[in-house]
Amino acid sequence: MKIVENKDNKIIIETKNDEEGFLVLADSFYPTWHVKIDKDESFIYRTDYNFRGIVVPKGTHKIEFYNSLF
Repeated sequence: MKIVENKDNKIIIETKNDEEGFLVLADSFYPTWHVKIDKDESFIYRTDYNFRGIVVPKGTHKIEFYNSLF
């Protein structure tokens, strides 16, 4: 996993995994955050009480979290 960009309204992460995984960002869940995996919208789970989590498929992916308020 590599963090490519980390701004207030956008986080881009590149991943490469041999099997499906679950990625947790240790910052607050908020409904205005969205995520795309390889340009396809995906679902953000509220996890560990108030963090953001997503299912990451097997393989190499570009994950973009973005906030619709900005």
